[in-house]
Amino acid sequence: MSQRLNNLNTIVAVLKSGAEFYRKASRATGKTELESLFIEHAELREKVAVELSELIDEAGHEPAEASTVEQGRAHLTRIGTIFNDRDDTLVSGLEEHEDRTLAAFREAIQHRDNERDKPMLESYMQMFQHSHDKMRALKQAA
Repeated sequence: MSQRLNNLNTIVAVLKSGAEFYRKASRATGKTELESLFIEHAELREKVAVELSELIDEAGHEPAEASTVEQGRAHLTRIGTIFNDRDDTLVSGLEEHEDRTLAAFREAIQHRDNERDKPMLESYMQMFQHSHDKMRALKQAA
């Protein structure tokens, strides 16, 4: 598999695990406004993961599954909700996931093998920056 597809697969893996994390967080929160926001963020990740997976599939390769490292971090966050304020802990864990999502996009955008994907990835990254800004605002408000 080319480095281009490896970079795209890294993003797909982060997005898939992030979508799972957001879905589980939406069921764990007791606040309707957080539930709606978490579902919105899960759907965004699912949509972009599907679109990037189609590019990988069209190139004749298997799209990545969810990142086990990200899944582990999400699990630790959910364990943390037992000992700390549930919603604050979820928001904090999700905001950290947002940081890692943006880092995966930045790495792919800067890699020379993804030059032809750059406009598309930058467009997606703007959507995730907006998502990140919402989570950061929630974290700061807590």
